[in-house]
Amino acid sequence: PIWQTMSAATVSWTSTNTATVTVVATTGLATAVANGSAQVTATSGTATQNAGVTVAQVAAQLAKISGDAQTATVGQALAQALVVQVNDSAAHPIAGATVTFAVTSGAGSVGTLSATTGGNGQAQTTWTVGQAVAAQTATANVTGGLGVNFRATALPGAPHRVAKPAGAGQ
Repeated sequence: PIWQTMSAATVSWTSTNTATVTVVATTGLATAVANGSAQVTATSGTATQNAGVTVAQVAAQLAKISGDAQTATVGQALAQALVVQVNDSAAHPIAGATVTFAVTSGAGSVGTLSATTGGNGQAQTTWTVGQAVAAQTATANVTGGLGVNFRATALPGAPHRVAKPAGAGQ
């Protein structure tokens, strides 16, 4: 067969899964939206051609959404959950990424050591501060070496008892 360029031919482009890949119908510019697979189809008259596309986003950003700089009584859970968002290099949220949480100072505990991001790219856990009256820290990490630190201050609780000093009643 002899191949010839078709001048002035109109080509339209579509994607079978716009939740994964969007395509500009007039130019064919494809944009990754989320992890997954799709078929991109070019159509001109009765001629069509398909191309398989697989998107595997890579974590490039880990942002704190909420939970930083809180206070709680020693041994108590913080009021707000620690929430992070995992994004790719184009700031698109990444669903299905694994985030690990850990207490790094203060001997407290997190409710979930590992959480998977939802469709919004967010993962969360709770944090119970340790028994020491002090500043404490926790971390959230995602594959690729990205991490953020959270801080909290553990405050003393109410006194449990009052004792008389020596020499009372003289």
